[in-house]
Amino acid sequence: MNSGLCIVSKFPIVWADAMSYGSDACGADYQSNKGCVGVGIEVDGKEVAVFTSHLQSDPCNDPLWWCVKDAANTAFTIKQIQLKKFSDFFRSKIMVRKESKDFAGAIVCGDFNVVGEEVRVDRSTSKTMIMQEEHEEYRRMVDKFNLVGEPLKDCFRELHPLKEGLVTVEEAGLTINGEKNLDNNDYEMLRLDYVFMLGSGFKCVEAEVEENPWTDVYEDGEGKRIKNDVGMGAVEAQELKRAKCFSDHSAVLAKFEFRE
Repeated sequence: MNSGLCIVSKFPIVWADAMSYGSDACGADYQSNKGCVGVGIEVDGKEVAVFTSHLQSDPCNDPLWWCVKDAANTAFTIKQIQLKKFSDFFRSKIMVRKESKDFAGAIVCGDFNVVGEEVRVDRSTSKTMIMQEEHEEYRRMVDKFNLVGEPLKDCFRELHPLKEGLVTVEEAGLTINGEKNLDNNDYEMLRLDYVFMLGSGFKCVEAEVEENPWTDVYEDGEGKRIKNDVGMGAVEAQELKRAKCFSDHSAVLAKFEFRE
């Protein structure tokens, strides 16, 4: 599919499928052929289905966004279309397998570009104030994947419930840290990446955010960090040392165990 999605397993993969979102994308994402991937993994005689996707991003200063009319609303609408396609793909695979005695459950993960909770940052302490309300878009996203009587569980939130007061970025589960990632617009602090689970055959016993050694920034000859602006010329960029990283987001790590 050539959209950058990959599921790697140390256990046998017993089935695999993928679906492209086709022309349902805009801005820079239109060039990415975004879609979703699902696989079945056999572990100790049980099957765990794993699904991932990278959904439509919000507008940025990339030139490919400059010609998109009403960019924010367009991106939001397309993201909802992609979520519908992803959840339909997920449901079509799970409904076939969930009646099998060997089926333990499913994991749904990826960069959803959907904000989990509203946060505020205390600049004096570098801690984060989580506003208790979940975003409406987050609730709608989770509802799209729910099977009858079987809601998706947010692994990080199951183990780290929302609480009042100031918490660290790691406790908040934020995967975008705008204070450290100089390529992030407006120094945003966001939770956009998730690991969800469904099924009674296994449980999540650990979930944490592993901070990236941040991202999409360059260093000049004196080691000073420089934001990677679109206006930076190619020659200028080549003369700067790019930080080594996998992503502009931090990773969500989760550990699962089968139930007896």
